[in-house]
Amino acid sequence: MLEVTEIRCGNGPDDPGYFMLKNNEPVYLDRNSVQDIAVGMKFDVMDSPELKYHLFIEAKETKIENALSCYPFYPFNSEITSKEGETQEFNVTCNKISNITLYLNGKEVKNETSATFLSYESSTVPAGTYQVRATAITEAEEVQRNWRWIVGKEGTNNEDSSGSGSSSGGGGGAGTPESARNIEIKELSQQFVTNGKHVKFEFLQEVTCVNCVEFDAMRTVGRTTTIVEMLKEKSTLTESAPEGEIYRYLNIWVGNSGFASPENIAEPCVGFKVEKAWIAENGIQETTICLCRYSEGKWDKLPTVKEGEDQNYLHFKASTPGFSSFAITGEKESSITESETGEKLAGKDAGMDSESSSVAVSDPYSEKPAAEGESAESKTMPEIGIIPGCLTVILAGRALGKKR
Repeated sequence: MLEVTEIRCGNGPDDPGYFMLKNNEPVYLDRNSVQDIAVGMKFDVMDSPELKYHLFIEAKETKIENALSCYPFYPFNSEITSKEGETQEFNVTCNKISNITLYLNGKEVKNETSATFLSYESSTVPAGTYQVRATAITEAEEVQRNWRWIVGKEGTNNEDSSGSGSSSGGGGGAGTPESARNIEIKELSQQFVTNGKHVKFEFLQEVTCVNCVEFDAMRTVGRTTTIVEMLKEKSTLTESAPEGEIYRYLNIWVGNSGFASPENIAEPCVGFKVEKAWIAENGIQETTICLCRYSEGKWDKLPTVKEGEDQNYLHFKASTPGFSSFAITGEKESSITESETGEKLAGKDAGMDSESSSVAVSDPYSEKPAAEGESAESKTMPEIGIIPGCLTVILAGRALGKKR
Protein backbone atom coordinates (compact mmCIF):
# COMPACT_ATOMS: atom_id res chain seq x y z
CA MET A 1 0.00 0.00 0.00
CA LEU A 2 1.10 3.52 -0.76
CA GLU A 3 0.89 6.48 1.55
CA VAL A 4 -0.51 9.78 0.38
CA THR A 5 1.93 12.44 1.53
CA GLU A 6 0.59 15.58 -0.17
CA ILE A 7 -2.48 16.71 -2.13
CA ARG A 8 -2.87 20.02 -3.92
CA CYS A 9 -6.10 21.12 -5.60
CA GLY A 10 -5.73 22.83 -8.97
CA ASN A 11 -7.26 26.09 -10.18
CA GLY A 12 -7.89 25.21 -13.81
CA PRO A 13 -5.99 23.92 -16.87
CA ASP A 14 -3.11 26.36 -16.35
CA ASP A 15 -2.70 25.43 -12.71
CA PRO A 16 -3.25 21.68 -12.34
CA GLY A 17 -3.36 20.01 -9.00
CA TYR A 18 -1.30 17.04 -7.93
CA PHE A 19 -0.85 14.48 -5.22
CA MET A 20 2.29 12.73 -3.98
CA LEU A 21 2.47 9.09 -3.00
CA LYS A 22 5.17 7.33 -1.02
CA ASN A 23 5.81 3.62 -1.05
CA ASN A 24 7.81 1.75 1.57
CA GLU A 25 7.90 -1.45 -0.46
CA PRO A 26 7.80 -2.33 -4.17
CA VAL A 27 4.49 -1.90 -5.98
CA TYR A 28 3.56 -4.28 -8.77
CA LEU A 29 0.85 -3.32 -11.24
CA ASP A 30 -0.83 -6.06 -13.28
CA ARG A 31 -2.15 -5.30 -16.72
CA ASN A 32 -5.93 -4.96 -17.00
CA SER A 33 -6.55 -4.86 -13.27
CA VAL A 34 -7.83 -2.65 -10.51
CA GLN A 35 -5.54 -2.44 -7.52
CA ASP A 36 -5.71 -0.75 -4.12
CA ILE A 37 -2.84 1.64 -3.70
CA ALA A 38 -3.92 3.64 -0.67
CA VAL A 39 -6.84 3.90 1.71
CA GLY A 40 -9.84 4.79 -0.47
CA MET A 41 -7.73 5.04 -3.67
CA LYS A 42 -7.36 2.60 -6.56
CA PHE A 43 -5.36 2.27 -9.77
CA ASP A 44 -7.21 1.15 -12.88
CA VAL A 45 -4.44 -0.38 -15.01
CA MET A 46 -5.27 -0.53 -18.70
CA ASP A 47 -4.76 -3.56 -20.96
CA SER A 48 -1.92 -2.02 -22.95
CA PRO A 49 1.70 -2.88 -23.88
CA GLU A 50 2.63 0.42 -22.27
CA LEU A 51 1.99 1.21 -18.65
CA LYS A 52 -1.20 3.23 -18.57
CA TYR A 53 -3.38 3.71 -15.54
CA HIS A 54 -5.62 6.22 -13.87
CA LEU A 55 -6.36 6.92 -10.27
CA PHE A 56 -9.89 6.88 -8.92
CA ILE A 57 -11.70 6.96 -5.63
CA GLU A 58 -14.57 4.55 -5.11
CA ALA A 59 -17.62 6.28 -3.67
CA LYS A 60 -20.15 4.50 -1.53
CA GLU A 61 -23.82 5.37 -1.53
CA THR A 62 -24.88 6.55 1.89
CA LYS A 63 -28.51 6.92 2.85
CA ILE A 64 -28.98 10.10 4.85
CA GLU A 65 -32.08 10.21 6.98
CA ASN A 66 -33.82 13.44 7.80
CA ALA A 67 -32.72 14.84 11.09
CA LEU A 68 -35.22 15.15 13.92
CA SER A 69 -36.91 18.54 13.87
CA CYS A 70 -39.67 20.32 15.78
CA TYR A 71 -41.50 22.19 13.06
CA PRO A 72 -44.06 23.59 12.82
CA PHE A 73 -44.35 25.01 16.30
CA TYR A 74 -46.50 27.63 17.99
CA PRO A 75 -46.08 30.43 18.94
CA PHE A 76 -43.72 31.29 16.08
CA ASN A 77 -42.14 34.18 17.99
CA SER A 78 -39.54 33.29 20.58
CA GLU A 79 -40.79 36.03 22.91
CA ILE A 80 -44.51 36.35 23.62
CA THR A 81 -46.74 38.37 25.93
CA SER A 82 -50.15 37.86 27.51
CA LYS A 83 -52.22 38.98 30.50
CA GLU A 84 -53.20 37.16 33.67
CA GLY A 85 -56.25 35.02 33.01
CA GLU A 86 -55.67 34.81 29.25
CA THR A 87 -55.15 31.38 27.73
CA GLN A 88 -51.75 30.89 26.14
CA GLU A 89 -51.10 27.85 23.97
CA PHE A 90 -47.85 26.10 23.06
CA ASN A 91 -47.57 23.23 20.63
CA VAL A 92 -44.87 21.34 18.78
CA THR A 93 -45.04 18.97 15.82
CA CYS A 94 -42.12 16.59 15.20
CA ASN A 95 -41.19 14.78 12.01
CA LYS A 96 -40.39 11.56 13.90
CA ILE A 97 -42.00 9.64 16.73
CA SER A 98 -40.42 11.07 19.86
CA ASN A 99 -40.82 11.59 23.56
CA ILE A 100 -41.91 15.24 23.76
CA THR A 101 -41.83 17.19 27.00
CA LEU A 102 -42.72 20.80 27.84
CA TYR A 103 -41.07 22.59 30.75
CA LEU A 104 -42.12 25.81 32.48
CA ASN A 105 -39.16 27.40 34.32
CA GLY A 106 -37.50 23.98 34.37
CA LYS A 107 -40.55 22.11 35.73
CA GLU A 108 -42.24 19.51 33.55
CA VAL A 109 -45.85 20.49 32.79
CA LYS A 110 -46.74 18.19 29.85
CA ASN A 111 -45.35 15.00 28.33
CA GLU A 112 -46.28 12.93 25.29
CA THR A 113 -44.62 9.51 24.86
CA SER A 114 -44.09 7.98 21.41
CA ALA A 115 -45.84 10.89 19.75
CA THR A 116 -45.33 13.46 17.01
CA PHE A 117 -47.41 16.24 18.56
CA LEU A 118 -47.69 18.00 21.92
CA SER A 119 -50.11 20.75 22.89
CA TYR A 120 -50.27 22.66 26.17
CA GLU A 121 -52.35 25.63 27.24
CA SER A 122 -52.55 27.58 30.50
CA SER A 123 -54.51 30.54 31.82
CA THR A 124 -53.59 30.28 35.50
CA VAL A 125 -49.98 31.44 35.71
CA PRO A 126 -49.48 34.67 37.68
CA ALA A 127 -47.79 37.78 36.30
CA GLY A 128 -44.09 37.33 35.66
CA THR A 129 -41.54 36.14 33.13
CA TYR A 130 -41.26 32.45 32.30
CA GLN A 131 -38.86 30.31 30.32
CA VAL A 132 -40.72 27.69 28.29
CA ARG A 133 -38.81 24.80 26.73
CA ALA A 134 -40.03 21.90 24.60
CA THR A 135 -37.73 18.92 24.01
CA ALA A 136 -38.15 16.01 21.60
CA ILE A 137 -35.99 12.94 22.14
CA THR A 138 -35.48 9.74 20.15
CA GLU A 139 -32.93 7.00 20.78
CA ALA A 140 -30.30 8.86 18.76
CA GLU A 141 -31.38 12.52 18.60
CA GLU A 142 -32.60 15.39 20.71
CA VAL A 143 -33.89 18.82 19.71
CA GLN A 144 -35.54 21.63 21.64
CA ARG A 145 -37.54 24.81 21.19
CA ASN A 146 -37.48 27.76 23.61
CA TRP A 147 -39.79 30.70 24.35
CA ARG A 148 -39.70 33.66 26.72
CA TRP A 149 -43.22 34.20 28.05
CA ILE A 150 -44.07 37.53 29.68
CA VAL A 151 -47.36 37.56 31.61
CA GLY A 152 -48.59 41.03 32.63
CA LYS A 153 -51.13 41.94 35.25
CA GLU A 154 -54.71 42.27 34.07
CA GLY A 155 -55.46 45.81 32.90
CA THR A 156 -51.81 46.72 32.19
CA ASN A 157 -50.25 47.26 28.78
CA ASN A 158 -47.24 45.02 28.37
CA GLU A 159 -46.93 45.12 24.58
CA ASP A 160 -43.82 47.28 24.74
CA SER A 161 -42.03 44.84 27.03
CA SER A 162 -41.53 42.43 24.15
CA GLY A 163 -39.65 42.94 20.95
CA SER A 164 -42.16 40.83 19.07
CA GLY A 165 -45.53 39.13 19.43
CA SER A 166 -48.75 38.78 17.58
CA SER A 167 -50.29 41.97 16.25
CA SER A 168 -53.94 42.85 16.77
CA GLY A 169 -56.40 43.39 13.93
CA GLY A 170 -54.16 41.94 11.22
CA GLY A 171 -53.28 38.47 10.08
CA GLY A 172 -51.39 37.62 13.22
CA GLY A 173 -51.16 34.41 15.10
CA ALA A 174 -54.43 32.50 14.68
CA GLY A 175 -55.65 31.33 18.09
CA THR A 176 -57.98 28.40 18.73
CA PRO A 177 -61.11 28.10 20.92
CA GLU A 178 -61.24 24.30 20.54
CA SER A 179 -60.79 22.12 23.63
CA ALA A 180 -57.22 20.81 23.69
CA ARG A 181 -58.51 17.37 24.72
CA ASN A 182 -60.39 17.04 21.44
CA ILE A 183 -57.41 17.90 19.21
CA GLU A 184 -55.76 14.80 17.78
CA ILE A 185 -53.04 16.71 15.94
CA LYS A 186 -52.52 20.13 14.39
CA GLU A 187 -50.27 21.74 11.80
CA LEU A 188 -49.39 25.38 11.24
CA SER A 189 -48.32 27.33 8.18
CA GLN A 190 -47.19 30.94 7.79
CA GLN A 191 -47.32 33.22 4.77
CA PHE A 192 -46.94 36.94 4.14
CA VAL A 193 -50.33 38.39 3.12
CA THR A 194 -50.13 41.29 0.64
CA ASN A 195 -53.02 43.11 -1.00
CA GLY A 196 -53.69 41.87 -4.55
CA LYS A 197 -51.66 38.67 -4.18
CA HIS A 198 -52.83 35.07 -4.16
CA VAL A 199 -51.87 33.45 -0.86
CA LYS A 200 -51.42 29.71 -0.42
CA PHE A 201 -50.73 28.08 2.95
CA GLU A 202 -49.25 24.62 2.36
CA PHE A 203 -49.04 21.96 5.07
CA LEU A 204 -45.91 20.08 4.14
CA GLN A 205 -45.71 17.84 7.20
CA GLU A 206 -48.88 16.09 5.97
CA VAL A 207 -50.02 15.19 9.48
CA THR A 208 -53.63 16.22 8.81
CA CYS A 209 -56.04 15.63 5.91
CA VAL A 210 -55.69 19.26 4.70
CA ASN A 211 -53.16 19.93 1.95
CA CYS A 212 -53.56 23.68 1.61
CA VAL A 213 -55.64 26.78 2.32
CA GLU A 214 -55.82 29.49 -0.35
CA PHE A 215 -57.36 32.90 -0.94
CA ASP A 216 -56.83 36.21 -2.73
CA ALA A 217 -55.68 38.94 -0.34
CA MET A 218 -57.75 42.14 -0.30
CA ARG A 219 -55.61 43.77 2.35
CA THR A 220 -51.97 43.77 3.43
CA VAL A 221 -51.62 42.40 6.96
CA GLY A 222 -48.10 40.96 6.94
CA ARG A 223 -47.09 37.57 8.25
CA THR A 224 -50.14 35.45 8.98
CA THR A 225 -50.57 32.05 10.58
CA THR A 226 -53.06 29.39 9.55
CA ILE A 227 -53.79 26.47 11.89
CA VAL A 228 -55.42 23.19 10.92
CA GLU A 229 -56.67 21.06 13.81
CA MET A 230 -57.66 17.45 13.13
CA LEU A 231 -60.14 16.45 15.84
CA LYS A 232 -60.88 13.23 17.69
CA GLU A 233 -64.63 13.86 17.72
CA LYS A 234 -67.05 16.51 16.51
CA SER A 235 -65.86 20.00 17.45
CA THR A 236 -66.84 21.24 20.88
CA LEU A 237 -67.93 24.41 19.07
CA THR A 238 -70.72 22.60 17.19
CA GLU A 239 -74.08 21.40 18.50
CA SER A 240 -74.82 18.65 15.98
CA ALA A 241 -73.24 16.35 13.42
CA PRO A 242 -73.67 16.66 9.66
CA GLU A 243 -75.53 14.09 7.58
CA GLY A 244 -73.69 11.20 5.96
CA GLU A 245 -70.64 9.16 6.87
CA ILE A 246 -67.95 11.19 8.66
CA TYR A 247 -64.37 10.86 7.45
CA ARG A 248 -62.82 13.59 9.61
CA TYR A 249 -63.76 16.53 11.79
CA LEU A 250 -61.42 19.53 11.71
CA ASN A 251 -61.04 23.21 12.47
CA ILE A 252 -59.27 25.78 10.29
CA TRP A 253 -58.26 29.15 11.72
CA VAL A 254 -56.70 31.87 9.58
CA GLY A 255 -55.13 34.92 11.22
CA ASN A 256 -56.66 36.64 14.20
CA SER A 257 -60.38 36.50 14.94
CA GLY A 258 -62.35 38.39 12.30
CA PHE A 259 -59.54 38.50 9.73
CA ALA A 260 -61.01 35.93 7.30
CA SER A 261 -63.91 38.15 6.16
CA PRO A 262 -65.05 39.22 2.66
CA GLU A 263 -63.45 42.62 3.25
CA ASN A 264 -60.01 41.01 3.68
CA ILE A 265 -60.00 37.88 1.51
CA ALA A 266 -61.69 36.63 -1.66
CA GLU A 267 -62.18 33.20 -3.25
CA PRO A 268 -61.14 31.19 -0.16
CA CYS A 269 -60.81 27.45 -0.66
CA VAL A 270 -59.49 24.35 1.08
CA GLY A 271 -57.55 21.47 -0.48
CA PHE A 272 -57.98 18.14 1.32
CA LYS A 273 -57.47 14.42 0.82
CA VAL A 274 -59.44 11.27 1.66
CA GLU A 275 -57.98 7.79 2.03
CA LYS A 276 -59.00 5.30 -0.64
CA ALA A 277 -59.04 2.61 2.04
CA TRP A 278 -61.78 4.46 3.97
CA ILE A 279 -63.84 4.87 0.79
CA ALA A 280 -63.59 1.14 -0.01
CA GLU A 281 -64.19 -0.11 3.54
CA ASN A 282 -67.31 2.01 3.99
CA GLY A 283 -68.72 1.65 0.47
CA ILE A 284 -68.66 5.41 -0.14
CA GLN A 285 -69.82 6.85 -3.47
CA GLU A 286 -66.86 8.95 -4.61
CA THR A 287 -69.02 11.70 -6.12
CA THR A 288 -70.73 12.36 -2.77
CA ILE A 289 -67.55 13.25 -0.87
CA CYS A 290 -67.62 16.89 0.17
CA LEU A 291 -66.44 19.39 2.76
CA CYS A 292 -69.12 20.64 5.15
CA ARG A 293 -68.83 23.83 7.22
CA TYR A 294 -70.58 24.64 10.47
CA SER A 295 -71.86 28.20 10.61
CA GLU A 296 -74.79 29.96 12.29
CA GLY A 297 -75.90 26.79 14.06
CA LYS A 298 -76.09 24.50 11.00
CA TRP A 299 -73.98 22.43 8.61
CA ASP A 300 -73.69 23.51 4.97
CA LYS A 301 -72.29 21.36 2.16
CA LEU A 302 -69.62 23.28 0.24
CA PRO A 303 -68.99 23.09 -3.53
CA THR A 304 -66.37 20.35 -3.79
CA VAL A 305 -64.49 19.04 -6.84
CA LYS A 306 -62.06 16.18 -7.25
CA GLU A 307 -58.62 17.39 -8.34
CA GLY A 308 -56.75 14.13 -8.69
CA GLU A 309 -55.50 11.07 -6.87
CA ASP A 310 -52.38 9.16 -5.93
CA GLN A 311 -51.76 5.63 -4.73
CA ASN A 312 -53.44 6.11 -1.35
CA TYR A 313 -55.60 9.23 -1.53
CA LEU A 314 -58.21 11.10 -3.54
CA HIS A 315 -57.56 14.85 -3.58
CA PHE A 316 -60.34 17.45 -3.49
CA LYS A 317 -60.77 21.22 -3.35
CA ALA A 318 -63.75 23.00 -1.80
CA SER A 319 -64.81 26.65 -1.91
CA THR A 320 -65.77 28.09 1.47
CA PRO A 321 -67.23 31.43 2.57
CA GLY A 322 -65.10 31.40 5.71
CA PHE A 323 -63.05 29.37 8.17
CA SER A 324 -64.35 27.66 11.30
CA SER A 325 -65.32 24.03 12.07
CA PHE A 326 -65.50 21.56 9.19
CA ALA A 327 -66.29 17.94 8.46
CA ILE A 328 -65.42 15.75 5.49
CA THR A 329 -68.39 13.51 4.65
CA GLY A 330 -69.59 11.01 2.08
CA GLU A 331 -72.61 8.79 1.42
CA LYS A 332 -72.75 5.02 1.15
CA GLU A 333 -73.59 3.59 -2.26
CA SER A 334 -76.39 1.48 -0.74
CA SER A 335 -78.17 4.51 0.71
CA ILE A 336 -77.94 6.33 -2.62
CA THR A 337 -79.34 3.32 -4.50
CA GLU A 338 -82.26 2.98 -2.09
CA SER A 339 -83.02 6.68 -2.41
CA GLU A 340 -82.87 6.60 -6.20
CA THR A 341 -85.06 3.46 -6.32
CA GLY A 342 -87.68 5.15 -4.16
CA GLU A 343 -87.66 8.21 -6.39
CA LYS A 344 -88.01 6.09 -9.53
CA LEU A 345 -90.94 4.15 -8.08
CA ALA A 346 -92.63 7.35 -7.01
CA GLY A 347 -92.02 8.82 -10.46
CA LYS A 348 -93.44 5.72 -12.15
CA ASP A 349 -96.63 5.86 -10.11
CA ALA A 350 -96.97 9.55 -10.79
CA GLY A 351 -96.42 8.94 -14.51
CA MET A 352 -99.17 6.32 -14.64
CA ASP A 353 -101.59 8.66 -12.94
CA SER A 354 -100.80 11.51 -15.28
CA GLU A 355 -101.03 9.24 -18.31
CA SER A 356 -104.46 7.91 -17.35
CA SER A 357 -105.76 11.39 -16.61
CA SER A 358 -104.46 12.71 -19.91
CA VAL A 359 -106.75 10.33 -21.79
CA ALA A 360 -109.75 12.44 -20.91
CA VAL A 361 -108.11 15.86 -20.64
CA SER A 362 -105.71 16.01 -23.55
CA ASP A 363 -107.57 14.02 -26.18
CA PRO A 364 -107.19 15.92 -29.46
CA TYR A 365 -110.80 15.47 -30.45
CA SER A 366 -112.10 17.20 -27.37
CA GLU A 367 -110.57 20.46 -28.57
CA LYS A 368 -112.61 20.52 -31.82
CA PRO A 369 -115.74 22.68 -31.74
CA ALA A 370 -119.04 20.80 -31.81
CA ALA A 371 -120.89 20.80 -35.13
CA GLU A 372 -124.17 22.63 -35.46
CA GLY A 373 -126.98 20.63 -33.97
CA GLU A 374 -124.62 18.42 -31.94
CA SER A 375 -124.52 18.70 -28.19
CA ALA A 376 -121.31 18.52 -26.23
CA GLU A 377 -122.39 15.20 -24.76
CA SER A 378 -122.92 13.51 -28.16
CA LYS A 379 -119.47 14.67 -29.31
CA THR A 380 -117.62 13.55 -26.21
CA MET A 381 -119.10 10.11 -25.51
CA PRO A 382 -117.83 8.26 -28.67
CA GLU A 383 -114.27 9.59 -28.14
CA ILE A 384 -114.03 8.16 -24.65
CA GLY A 385 -115.17 4.82 -26.02
CA ILE A 386 -112.58 4.78 -28.83
CA ILE A 387 -109.53 5.01 -26.57
CA PRO A 388 -110.34 2.07 -24.26
CA GLY A 389 -111.03 0.09 -27.41
CA CYS A 390 -107.50 0.77 -28.67
CA LEU A 391 -106.05 -0.24 -25.33
CA THR A 392 -108.01 -3.49 -25.48
CA VAL A 393 -106.57 -4.36 -28.91
CA ILE A 394 -103.03 -3.75 -27.73
CA LEU A 395 -103.46 -5.88 -24.59
CA ALA A 396 -105.06 -8.67 -26.63
CA GLY A 397 -102.13 -8.62 -29.03
CA ARG A 398 -99.71 -9.02 -26.14
CA ALA A 399 -101.73 -11.95 -24.78
CA LEU A 400 -101.66 -13.73 -28.16
CA GLY A 401 -97.95 -13.17 -28.38
CA LYS A 402 -97.43 -14.96 -25.08
CA LYS A 403 -99.50 -17.98 -26.19
CA ARG A 404 -97.36 -18.42 -29.29
